[in-house]
Amino acid sequence: MAKRKVALGKAIRWSEREIDEFAIITADDIDKMRLAWQRFVSRRFRGLIDAQEDNSTADDITTG
Repeated sequence: MAKRKVALGKAIRWSEREIDEFAIITADDIDKMRLAWQRFVSRRFRGLIDAQEDNSTADDITTG
């Protein structure tokens, strides 16, 4: 595949407040991501969106 160069544009100048606002994840964002996941991820991995992290052995490792 041939590499192509893309000219850089002007930098986006956002205030800290604007960055904080853009970083907020809403319930609607989560619903949209869930739909995208179900649509585009292979069937094998679709269940991972509802997976829970298992930390049951983390204390055993750190405390011996």
